[in-house]
Amino acid sequence: MEAGTGRSEVKVEPAQKLDYETPEVPIRRRFPASVRYLRQAVIILALGCAAVLYAALARHTPGSMPETGLLTLACLGTIVIAAGGALAWYMLPLAFYVISNTVYIMVGQRIDAARWVETSFDALWPLPRAAVAGAVLWIAYDLFHLGGWPGDVVIGFIANALGAWCYCNVFRRWYLLTRSETGQR
Repeated sequence: MEAGTGRSEVKVEPAQKLDYETPEVPIRRRFPASVRYLRQAVIILALGCAAVLYAALARHTPGSMPETGLLTLACLGTIVIAAGGALAWYMLPLAFYVISNTVYIMVGQRIDAARWVETSFDALWPLPRAAVAGAVLWIAYDLFHLGGWPGDVVIGFIANALGAWCYCNVFRRWYLLTRSETGQR
């Protein structure tokens, strides 16, 4: 204790270096790398929605709607497209992952789960292409006023065929995977 101050002197030892290394823990990815197909399709569809919205707004004649109404509609449309795109960016891979695992539980339990999920996401390769075709189809439908019975039937058939191209590919890959694992030909 120092004289007159009431304090005692305490010696603190420097921290000793530890002799062991922290082991590396691998980070498990929830989604395979092929989740990019879903995310590319979300971007393409958001751009298609924006194109249709702004094409519809551009068709208004200057006197048909107040300028503030057009600006408000454009801003609200942009917010809705951005929010919907962000929600789809995160929720679509999760929803597809849940659907894939549900089907795995029902029919694919003899197959490695990681292989099942990877095959499921890889089967979505046509999705961005179908999204481009769907966006172009939607823009053409809006710009050329293809409504009415013949236009709706033809456009509806093409749109459903684009969707079938994507989901039938997933079903086909699941079927082939289960057949290859059970030795059936």
